[in-house]
Amino acid sequence: MRIGMIMDTSFPPDARVENEAITLMENGYEVVLFHIDYEGKPERDEHHGIQIFRVYAGPLLYKLSALVYTIPVFTRIVKTKIDHFINEYKPDMLHIHDMVIAESVFQANQKYQLPVVLDLHENRPEIMKLYKHVNQWPGNWLINLKKWKEKQREFMEKADHVILVTEEARIAANISNRIPLDKITAVPNVVRFDRFDTHAESNEVRKFTEGKFTMLYIGDTSLRRGTLSVLKAVNRIRDLVPELQMVFVGSSSQDEQLNKYVNQNGLNNVVSFEGWQDPERLPAYINASELCLSPLLRNPHHDTTYANKLFQYMAAGKPVIASDCPAQKAVIEQAKCGLIYKAGSPDDLAEKILELYKNPEKRKIMGRNGEAAVRKHWNWDVTGVELLKAYKATISSSGLKEL
Repeated sequence: MRIGMIMDTSFPPDARVENEAITLMENGYEVVLFHIDYEGKPERDEHHGIQIFRVYAGPLLYKLSALVYTIPVFTRIVKTKIDHFINEYKPDMLHIHDMVIAESVFQANQKYQLPVVLDLHENRPEIMKLYKHVNQWPGNWLINLKKWKEKQREFMEKADHVILVTEEARIAANISNRIPLDKITAVPNVVRFDRFDTHAESNEVRKFTEGKFTMLYIGDTSLRRGTLSVLKAVNRIRDLVPELQMVFVGSSSQDEQLNKYVNQNGLNNVVSFEGWQDPERLPAYINASELCLSPLLRNPHHDTTYANKLFQYMAAGKPVIASDCPAQKAVIEQAKCGLIYKAGSPDDLAEKILELYKNPEKRKIMGRNGEAAVRKHWNWDVTGVELLKAYKATISSSGLKEL
């Protein structure tokens, strides 16, 4: 059976898409991936056995994607490309990644009537409320978040099956959008051990962190991720932890604000912004750290999602300090692998950092607990089974012949 995966962002990298595609291929499915490319990669390609069909798009189409549910230009252009993709590869099912491209897929699929799996990586209408371009002119005038929310519900209803990231998101979709629970499967972004070397080291990174009490944050550094709270907490404890070093691996359009705070408070020798790094280098940063942070601010999206980094930290045996967003709080408390603080509170965060700084044995125990939890439950060998169940349910409900 051939699966046509469709996404609106560049590939690779995308760990979730890659993990899902590889699991499907390991279980007898053939996967062909359509994606929009903004980097000029080859039109036809292959990645770990995944056939790739790329459509190059310039900066104008990228900007139009933000207005996909305001002005239908993006949808019309991409719909034609998807129709060509379906004609060429003749998939038996379609798997849509996220909602930006969903309208184009559903319109193109009207004449094919293929079963559709809708895979929502995030609650896009909720998280968009915090996007810089949505809150500034002309975005705040052109982008209608109510329309995005209506479209998300519509796509969930149209799809044969819906995949979300957490059980909390699954329940929320059932309550707020009245999507039947048996139509939704939770597939978390967890660690795939054959793709994530938990023991990787780098002499460069090790030398950079040697003799330091290094704290690590990996990922998008937008303020909605709680990064400013981290800097404020660091400023509060800098004199209490003389060897303190805070490392950010990632970037965002709001880095200027973070750098401004660092400069104004004389934190240049304490805080390091490493920018985006090759995914293969991430374990080296984790292994060179004493503890790792997931400081998300509270909102309906963050409350019902897990950050990939959470399970990467745990897999490498590092203690975690995380904000009290319910989904990640539940994981950490169940695994006993870290401490929880009140989201957006630098004082509470500083207190939790000091608690673990003063107690190395507690850090070791929490690190071991986290690693054990990932080995037992929060890994792709377990999660991949849920993906396969979602496919079996879709095949059964649509009348396709099972593998």
